[in-house]
Parts: sequence; structure tokens; C-alpha cells
Amino acid sequence: MNTHTPGPWEVGYYIHNERGWFVKATSDSIPICGGQYVSAATKANARLIAAAPDLLSALIRLREWVRRPGVDDGLENKAVIDQADTAIAKAEAREGK
Repeated sequence: MNTHTPGPWEVGYYIHNERGWFVKATSDSIPICGGQYVSAATKANARLIAAAPDLLSALIRLREWVRRPGVDDGLENKAVIDQADTAIAKAEAREGK
């Protein structure tokens, strides 16, 4: 499995083209992705993309915390863990496995 660019990531806007945006690792100058049109929705999407490494890390930690011994493993908890597992698999390119 290929790994993603380590976070944290940040959103930037092209100085020469106020309508262009990009997401890059804080530690790197090469954009991970970007687009040409800037609207309220694309700004929100760019922030969500930039938060992805932090969200994945937090979700993995929360999933492990919920799985610890002594935590109620009822149906609601199982559903939340299953949802977390699905999201983590999608982020790690393991969908359907």
C-alpha cells in the first residue's frame, strides 16, 4: 500500500491567480491537489482535504480507545467501530477488504 503525504497539510491560494487554490504539506512546497475556481464550497472542501491526515489519525486513535477492554461492545458501539473501520479502509485504499 502506498502511504499518503504526511500531515499536517494546509490550504494556499495562488498569488498570481486569486481564483486558484491548492493543498500542500506544511513541510513541503509541492501541492498535493488544487483547483482553479474559488467559491465558499471549494474553500470548505480545501479545508476538509487539508484536515484529512489529522482526521485520519484522530479516528484511528478513537477507534482504538473505543475497542479497549471494559468498554461496552453493544450494537451501537459496533456500528460506530464499523463506520470508523470503513472510513479508515477508504483512506488507506483498502476498500472492500
